[in-house]
Amino acid sequence: MSARATLTITPVAELGPSGRYVLLDCPHGTTRVVSANAERGVQLEEADLIRAALARHFGEERCGCIAKLWPQYFAGYGLGEIPLAVGAP
Repeated sequence: MSARATLTITPVAELGPSGRYVLLDCPHGTTRVVSANAERGVQLEEADLIRAALARHFGEERCGCIAKLWPQYFAGYGLGEIPLAVGAP
């Protein structure tokens, strides 16, 4: 049986209402993403942060531990495939 990654998302009150700490952990390594939206900046959704963590983790670890999580956030794309411009002509 292959190893599986765990995903934990924790609010970071010190960063404001949008503050999030994303932890993606597997036997091969740990990836962390910390984010907070600026009032007048780009507004990232929690799913965007998870996609960033998944992409970073795959780039750094090249393991298949995130294979179960990948299709939840990159639907229709294989492990390691990242759409750059969905819906663009």
